[in-house]
Amino acid sequence: MNSQLDWSEQLNCWADPPGGRWPVSGRHHSQRGSGTLLSLAVGFALVFSLTAVAYLAGAVQTRWAAQSAADMAALAVAQDMIEGQSLTVACARGVAVANANGARLTACQPAPPDRVAVTTQSPAPNWLWGFGQAKAVAGPPTLAVDQGPAGGSTDAAAQAALDWARQHIGLPYLWGGTGPGGFDCSGLVQQAYRNGAGKSIPRVAQDQYDAAIKVPYGQMRPGDLIFWVDHTGVHHVALNAGHGLMVEAPRTGLLIREVPIRWAATTAWAGRF
Repeated sequence: MNSQLDWSEQLNCWADPPGGRWPVSGRHHSQRGSGTLLSLAVGFALVFSLTAVAYLAGAVQTRWAAQSAADMAALAVAQDMIEGQSLTVACARGVAVANANGARLTACQPAPPDRVAVTTQSPAPNWLWGFGQAKAVAGPPTLAVDQGPAGGSTDAAAQAALDWARQHIGLPYLWGGTGPGGFDCSGLVQQAYRNGAGKSIPRVAQDQYDAAIKVPYGQMRPGDLIFWVDHTGVHHVALNAGHGLMVEAPRTGLLIREVPIRWAATTAWAGRF
């Protein structure tokens, strides 16, 4: 037998199946076209979704930055006016605060009664036009308390409350704590007035602010209370220690301490009992 012929026949057996040739493809051209259209549609949907997510994320971040700057600037302007500064001087401070928060103050004007309205503009891409602008209004709330002589506890009693709080510097912040091993912010204040000044005051920071006699920051004395506010209401309180310092139980993980006053996001008034 011719070995070369045998090899040729073997090749022919692999090349052609019985009854004809092997098919070129297992799919028809119409099937390939449908698959291509489906892939394009999925790709377009994916690109559209990613673009929408990026747009919304950018819009939210830009608006949040603008609103934060407006809130800070409005509080700064209001505090200066409460302390007797002219609108011009107060708005100049608002400009500085807005700049420090990455925005530009575009408007600063009175908002009767006895409030101030500011508008800020934060940098934003052209495709986020409008999202970089925000407005905020701040100023003293409507008070049921006569803003003549402040009244309240004596200087000696307020100082005694402060001294009691100072004796507990170094203890841990404890959420819900009223001592003796730890305190939260309002628990420290409540116990300082109870044990140091012999005065009963509310337990929660918001209730303490509502019940306190409102005092301009320029008239604070040692032992008066400083409050901080956000969208949930009054959420933090500390005792004024004089000379620009305060005693506070700050937050979980930190100890009771005496530190410089943080003026950002404070309420329009200090409190006195």
